Amino acid sequence: MSKAFVLDTKKRPLDPIHSAQARQLLRSKKAAIYRQFPFTIILKESRSDSPISPLRLKIDPGAKFTGMALVNDANGEVVFAAELKHRGFAIRDALTSRRQLRRSRRARKTRYRQPRFLNRTRPERWLAPSLQSRIENIKTWVERLRKLAPIEAISQELVRFNMQLMTNPDIQGKEYQRGSNSITNLTLSCEKCNTKKGTKDIKYFLKKDPLKLEKILKQAKRPLADAAAVNTTRTALLEVLKATGLPVETGSGGLTKFNRSEQNLEKTHWIDAACVGKSTPILNIKGVKPLLITANGHGSRQSCRTDKYGFPSRHVPREKIHFGFQTGDIAKAVVTTGKKIGTYVGKVAIRSTGSFNIYTKNGLIQGISHKFCKRIHAKDGYSYAQ
Repeated sequence: MSKAFVLDTKKRPLDPIHSAQARQLLRSKKAAIYRQFPFTIILKESRSDSPISPLRLKIDPGAKFTGMALVNDANGEVVFAAELKHRGFAIRDALTSRRQLRRSRRARKTRYRQPRFLNRTRPERWLAPSLQSRIENIKTWVERLRKLAPIEAISQELVRFNMQLMTNPDIQGKEYQRGSNSITNLTLSCEKCNTKKGTKDIKYFLKKDPLKLEKILKQAKRPLADAAAVNTTRTALLEVLKATGLPVETGSGGLTKFNRSEQNLEKTHWIDAACVGKSTPILNIKGVKPLLITANGHGSRQSCRTDKYGFPSRHVPREKIHFGFQTGDIAKAVVTTGKKIGTYVGKVAIRSTGSFNIYTKNGLIQGISHKFCKRIHAKDGYSYAQ
């Protein structure tokens, strides 16, 4: 598994250590647990003279998942890896649902304001909330990891899709025959094939190669939402990383694939991250298990829930904290009496009655008393798995 982060008494990040060393320090009472995810200990004595090896944070941004890895450039050791799952598409669906409900209420001529136009201006370089959330997720974890590890450089993959026009069979070429400029009218092709095709219909151009024609016809109708999301946010993310003041290295997707293939590594998000950039050394990934991070948000501000028709159906209580817990905390419950004797670890959903639900890796456990629960990680908008 990944190494444990270490802080000294002044919360200065030291070199990460093996989990066995961390357990030994905890047993001997020389350290205490500072953070559960990612696992971090804080020493009880000063280590101001301890040597520190600088690390490089490598990031492979994606539409749904972003890979992250901390690499020691001197020896190629991957000391920490994580895969961050974004919630951009969930935000998009939530905004769509809210827009539809508002439109329905206005159409029913009820006591609801009419739609307004041209009353809001978007700032320069504005991004849609579903795209901005991806950048904020990565920014959050860059800041967190900088507080826990001696990071002195950052590498980011800049994804660039070189799209040549290979026209949709239903719409002739954009430049010559006024085809659509939609992303669905673009297909990946090399410059040689694109020039040779010209304005010919794709069915006529590839009539002697039915297998390739069938493949392109399927691709022509396929939306490229993931590629569009990554391309839209890559520059904004680069500016966020440069704002940290650390040197930022960029690399292409082709270079990442080359580095991974040269070392015969499997394709995963965190391994791709470790292979970003020209600075990639011979990697040592033995025993590394990535931390799986899922962005869940901090809940909804809606005080009233609606049914599928947009009518109020239930209200949300004002109180968010009961018995020292709030929904989203990660807790450990040791049940010693009753029908549910056992130990359960997971996210809690609280009730004012004190009977909580715990979402464990084996499923939902209902009706656990708050008296058996102990919080091990406060709610921070993310959930974790190994």
